[in-house]
Amino acid sequence: MTNALPQRIPFPRPRAPYRAVPLPVLERCAAALRMWAATPERPGGGVPTPPPPPVTLTEALSWTE
Repeated sequence: MTNALPQRIPFPRPRAPYRAVPLPVLERCAAALRMWAATPERPGGGVPTPPPPPVTLTEALSWTE
């Protein structure tokens, strides 16, 4: 038996902070969100309708190009 201390397990590296996202990407995300928010409500008067197909972030960003 030795007096050596047990080896510490290193924690995973922290993720990059939000400010590490390039400004053009943030601007495109903001434009895509504004466009999504500006779309008119779907017709139906509150009647439940099936949800639209899922949209990926890549698709939403492609709308702003």
